[in-house]
Amino acid sequence: MLVANPAANPWPERCKALRKRLGITQQTAANRMRVTLRAWGKWEYAEQIPSPSIQLLIELLEQEKI
Repeated sequence: MLVANPAANPWPERCKALRKRLGITQQTAANRMRVTLRAWGKWEYAEQIPSPSIQLLIELLEQEKI
């Protein structure tokens, strides 16, 4: 999904904060989510937002439920 209003997009900061908290690289984060490095990078740089299923996975990881 393309981002219509990048300022209203919480995903770049959330993705980066989660990755930093886990102490992993973008490549490792992408591998764990089963997406490409390019996809993860687009989320961190506000070029796209994650799909709803990936958003749910990120939220569960943030809450340490998985």
